[in-house]
Amino acid sequence: MESAAVAIVTVSFPAQGHLNQLLHLSLLLVAQGLPVHFAALEPHLREARARLHGWGPGPDAALPVAVRFRVLDVPARESPAPDPRSPFPAHRQPLFEAYCGGARAPLAALLAELAATHRRVVVLHDRMAAFAAAEAARLPNAESLGVHCLAASYNVGWADQEHALLRPHGLVFHPPDAAALQACKAR
Repeated sequence: MESAAVAIVTVSFPAQGHLNQLLHLSLLLVAQGLPVHFAALEPHLREARARLHGWGPGPDAALPVAVRFRVLDVPARESPAPDPRSPFPAHRQPLFEAYCGGARAPLAALLAELAATHRRVVVLHDRMAAFAAAEAARLPNAESLGVHCLAASYNVGWADQEHALLRPHGLVFHPPDAAALQACKAR
């Protein structure tokens, strides 16, 4: 059996604002005829499927969607209630830790499956899900690329120290260390 040319695996991070970037990138790649496997936790796959407005499949769709949604199962975890005084989502920390620790094995299995049937496997991962790069590096026909999944205003905040591009639009740049410091002070 001749192997397919390439498989692309996108690995998102399970946090607000990290899903859409890789989902849209996946859709753009599918539109170019490339096979894409979107790997995430089941709740995030449900969100991704719900966000496919107008992408298909169906007669009114812009294109027939061929993204293959792949579940990364991780162990159950307890999460504390959100702290309304803190801008940092500390209640999500158990999920983040469970994901980064528990998603490695299912991702490794998915990559091994694809590596056996494709000449090349390309892993596009959120930089917060860097474990995906380590799993790709274990395979001789795989490579990984980290994607910086943050809002453009965040990047502008670092590039424009005076924040002249943000202030006229009522936007305020909050560096991550300031939010973390504020969260620690609130405790």
